[in-house]
Amino acid sequence: MKTHLYLILLMLLCYKASYSQIPGKRFDKTISVGNYEISPGDTLYLGKGSMNGGLFAYIEQPANYIVGLRAMSLDSRYAGKFVIVKFFKVQKDKNTGEKVFAVINPTGAYNYSVDIQSAIDVGEIVAINHTMVGARPQATSSTVSVADELLKLKQLLDAGALTQAEYDQQKKKLLNN
Repeated sequence: MKTHLYLILLMLLCYKASYSQIPGKRFDKTISVGNYEISPGDTLYLGKGSMNGGLFAYIEQPANYIVGLRAMSLDSRYAGKFVIVKFFKVQKDKNTGEKVFAVINPTGAYNYSVDIQSAIDVGEIVAINHTMVGARPQATSSTVSVADELLKLKQLLDAGALTQAEYDQQKKKLLNN
């Protein structure tokens, strides 16, 4: 009876651990992504998921084929929220070489990997440590771009990522351009 109990406990622990494993070599140093420096403990502010239904294309819990779990994208409930970078993982790919992913735990239960540059490019990450990231307004399309930037600022204010003073300062800069 004890053996069966231990076996069941071991199976449950392995199953739980399988959900939180992200392949690659772990490291805890600062990385550069485009013009941004990111370290463990930094805050990423999430925009909207770029897939149907608001799912995040570049923030996912990787597949675990050993226990038969498919990859799961972060769902739309996390749009407008912030997450903390736990650490980074380096994954090797025969086609693209090495790629660095941030590891986050937005749900409190399972780790997710973040392809930071791709997430910034599509607006899934809108700010890092209170600093807006991603596309900047272009002079040729100022109305749409400024409106988009103002919308992002408002989302950051509503999410608590910016103070009212920071919001007002950034808004003034955008409107004066």
